[in-house]
Amino acid sequence: MNPWETLLVLICVLKGVSGLANIQIRLVNYVNPGGNGNNGHPCDGRWIFNGSPCDHNLILCLDNVVSSTSTNRCAFGRASTGEISNADSITFGSRAGRLQNPFTFRVTSWPGSAKLKVRVFDVDDNDDDFVDYMQKVLALAPSNSPRTYRVVVKHRTALSIDVRVYCDPNYFGPQCTLFCRPRNDWMGHYTCNGNGAKVCNKGWQGQNCNRRINICAPCQHGSCNRAANTYNCACHVGFTGTNCERDIDECASNPCLNGGHCSNFIGNYICLCHAGWAGPRCNEDVNECQHVTCRNSGTCVNSPGKYRCECDAGWEGTHCDVDVNECALGHPCNANASCVNVPGTFECTCSDGLSGAACEDINECMEDNPCFGNSTCINEHGSFQCFCPEGWTGDLCDVDVNECEADPCLFNSTCTNLNGSFTCDCPAGMQGTYCDVDINECAADPCVGNSTCVNQEGSFICSCQEGFEGTFCETDIDECASSPCVNNGSCVDQVGGFTCDCQSGWTGELCEEEKDECEGNPCYNGSTCVDMFDEFICICAPGWTGNTCEEDINECELKDPCSNRGNCTNEFGYFTCECPQNWEGPTCDDDVNECLDSPCVNSGKCTNLIGRYSCMCTTGFTGRDCEVDIDECVNDPCFNNGTCLNEDGSYSCSCSPGWTGTNCGQDLNECQTNPCYNGGSCLNSAGSFTCSCPLDYTGNLCDTIIDYCASRPCWNDGECTSAAGTFTCECTDSWTGKTCSEDVDECEGSPCLSGSTCVNTNGSFTCHCPPEMTGQLCDTDVNECSSNPCYNGGLCQNTVGSFQCECRPGFRGNLCDEEDFCGSSPCQHAGTCLADGGHRCLCPRNVFGKFCEIPLNIACDIGNADPVMINVHGDLSTADLESFNNTLRDVLTNMFLISREDIHPVITSELWTDPENQPMTTVFVSAYAQGAQICQDELSNIFSTTNVFEKTLAPSASIVYEQSFSDGKVGNLHGAAAIETKESWLMSRWYVIAVIAGTFIALVAISIVIFKHRRRPKTVVIAGRNGSLYRNGSLTMPEDTGDENSAIASLSFDNVLYTTFQPQSPTPRSEPTGPEPTDNDNVCT
Repeated sequence: MNPWETLLVLICVLKGVSGLANIQIRLVNYVNPGGNGNNGHPCDGRWIFNGSPCDHNLILCLDNVVSSTSTNRCAFGRASTGEISNADSITFGSRAGRLQNPFTFRVTSWPGSAKLKVRVFDVDDNDDDFVDYMQKVLALAPSNSPRTYRVVVKHRTALSIDVRVYCDPNYFGPQCTLFCRPRNDWMGHYTCNGNGAKVCNKGWQGQNCNRRINICAPCQHGSCNRAANTYNCACHVGFTGTNCERDIDECASNPCLNGGHCSNFIGNYICLCHAGWAGPRCNEDVNECQHVTCRNSGTCVNSPGKYRCECDAGWEGTHCDVDVNECALGHPCNANASCVNVPGTFECTCSDGLSGAACEDINECMEDNPCFGNSTCINEHGSFQCFCPEGWTGDLCDVDVNECEADPCLFNSTCTNLNGSFTCDCPAGMQGTYCDVDINECAADPCVGNSTCVNQEGSFICSCQEGFEGTFCETDIDECASSPCVNNGSCVDQVGGFTCDCQSGWTGELCEEEKDECEGNPCYNGSTCVDMFDEFICICAPGWTGNTCEEDINECELKDPCSNRGNCTNEFGYFTCECPQNWEGPTCDDDVNECLDSPCVNSGKCTNLIGRYSCMCTTGFTGRDCEVDIDECVNDPCFNNGTCLNEDGSYSCSCSPGWTGTNCGQDLNECQTNPCYNGGSCLNSAGSFTCSCPLDYTGNLCDTIIDYCASRPCWNDGECTSAAGTFTCECTDSWTGKTCSEDVDECEGSPCLSGSTCVNTNGSFTCHCPPEMTGQLCDTDVNECSSNPCYNGGLCQNTVGSFQCECRPGFRGNLCDEEDFCGSSPCQHAGTCLADGGHRCLCPRNVFGKFCEIPLNIACDIGNADPVMINVHGDLSTADLESFNNTLRDVLTNMFLISREDIHPVITSELWTDPENQPMTTVFVSAYAQGAQICQDELSNIFSTTNVFEKTLAPSASIVYEQSFSDGKVGNLHGAAAIETKESWLMSRWYVIAVIAGTFIALVAISIVIFKHRRRPKTVVIAGRNGSLYRNGSLTMPEDTGDENSAIASLSFDNVLYTTFQPQSPTPRSEPTGPEPTDNDNVCT
């Protein structure tokens, strides 16, 4: 290539990347009022003599915003219309003088704003006359929309223009400097948005959109099926989703039955069955009756997931081996009678005061009511109790209470005692049972008039209105005594006030104001009133006269005001003139200006004359009012088959393709807009053009890429890429070759593991696994435990290629399917295993449980024999404690495997409040199994492992509790309810407050006991370590075990629970026989 060709190519390249901003201006109209020059004289005349309209020449200069008023040097362009003759008002069409209208200024970049300067001259034969200078700043953003903006540039004259700013094709941005041309070739595949940013075609990515998107990349666990610009994932087993990205949760369909727990795995699931069920889906019932024997002729009944023994009468228990103790069921004998259990029945031994087969109590209240008056008799076992009404006391409610001793009457009233009551003799002004209610004297409305009554204790006062006085506000005050009226006004006294009769000329409440005679507007017809002393004068508006301006002045009689023979008509306060034609105004002295109605259309100029007007039409119009359009198309001005379109005052030519110009006489060089894409060469011709395309492109505009991939030359999902003159194939991992038609032998890389055999296939391979392995590469061990091969609850342990069963006690064999109860020595603590088919252990004394795994000490250690203390938020009801007692007995019965009557819980409670004044209940729990105490640590452990407290109280919505178990050491809490030992509770900071309050309350209680003890039986509850319960005033301390820690005593007096903590000395074991004051004194000391 020679240097000239190189220079030509460089010029073409630079031309292709340089952009232009276009400022298009269309002149709309120009108006020079009066046709004057800048000096105020007519353009073609002298002084007031105007020979003809101006011959205007408009010079337009587009310059920087900061620039001078010169129109000779313009930064962005300059245009001149040349002479436009004989027109003071110009409406522009497709031409503006010698300018094509609209015309365009082209700049290399648009600065955002520019100043348009317009200088106007009147063209003369000698020197041109200066007419006007005006300027306007144009601040517009480039837009591809054809919309224009109307702008008026004016000073003395005015020029209206339409303006728009737009970029060259393929240029964008606020300065038209951002280049973006759509491509679809090796350099890129994109279009351009309205901001000039590249928008990649579908399937392409990158800054220049020249990198193909691997549409199969999102496909995770499946094979990809590629279509034109989309794909589809065929998922492997166990996966789903658009991209096979989600593992199918087989457990979502709840395949495990009967409460079995489902564990999801990739492509599979496993069911973990509850006891009594087996099978892959826990749907196979285990028949426990094949291994269980019911004692004492009991019948074993299997049911889904469990079994039960139906026992004969007199027997109970899980295996019918427990004798029914009728004495413990339903309490058939009276509470004060002894029940003796015998096989199949019971006997009652009655105590004194009771009789009958069931030792019923004698109801003294029914036979002869011993209580006096309206008292209530309550029967008790072997006795009764009288509850007295208010005002009576005594064991039989036969003693009157003298209420006057408490001095109940207030305000020095006198108290008189009555039988069962009293009365108060009240002083004046007081009333009520205790003379504590003040009598409201104001209720009788003692105050006169509108005065206010204020009640007081025993009396009242009247708050009088102004003008009244006296105790009841009954006396009127004479306000005239002080002579309040001024200016000789006369005072007239009235009830609660006074009035003043004023002299002429005065007014006001006290005659202190001069009277305004203008008040009330005495002057008529818009006249002005002037106030004088005791009189007024009226200043009349034009057209009126008289003292109060009530008389009309007839202007038509005085002097005819209407000019030019107008007819005068008198009206009230004014006159009107009826004017002849061509005259107007209030007095008919104004000539009618017909031009005000704009009779001249199409921008014709109207000139007013006396009694008429004249229209001077613009170019293209004629007629009296310039209403007739001149049809320029009659002369056929358009060339080259252009179509002439007549317009108002002008015409336009619609040119055939390839032609341009006002009259379609210029060939349009289409090659100037670079219509050929992808480097194609443009050749202009008359009225058309042709494109010569480079390699790999075709089409009229060289805009179509020759797609060498159209025939799909790549096989087996190979990705085809069209390149210069050819194509390339990007093969998948299993294929190779130019067209991806050659299979890759994957077995050469030995992908199969665990000694498996690899077999090559077209596009893939297969591994033949040994029996103990699985998976695509034989790298996964087969889990034989997934089928639950172990019986009787055996634990399956998977091993490589096999499995092992760990059997529960009582079973053996590879699958735990053989019984061997005694073979595993299940009995603990010297228990004897009975191989008699009953599968049980014979436990020694004080040892319990199915396998003798629960030993109880003969005596608990010091500090370990106290009850377990449970703190619960809320107030526990008797039903809550009874439910807790029954649940605890059931738990201990099932745990120790002994009869229910051999379990003896001892439960007491105490209600108190926490520092936030919320109710708290402390529950003290001890328990005995066949007479042996369950020590504190063992009982706490049972609570923590069985959740017995939660099982009892969780359904109760009114109980909010927290749970924490103590092992007897302060600060070592476990779990979640506050269960703690007495020692740790006494260490809390509230113990000091409890001791002080308890001591004070105990002293008060002792005083009440000493005062009332002889008159009425009381109930005293003593709760010690054994929870012993005694009644009828007995205060014997609990059985001593050598523990010198504090005992807990709860005493009930008058329905109030008092609690105190006192050191306890050892006391001998004895049964209570009656009240012992010595014991009471010891405890309450």
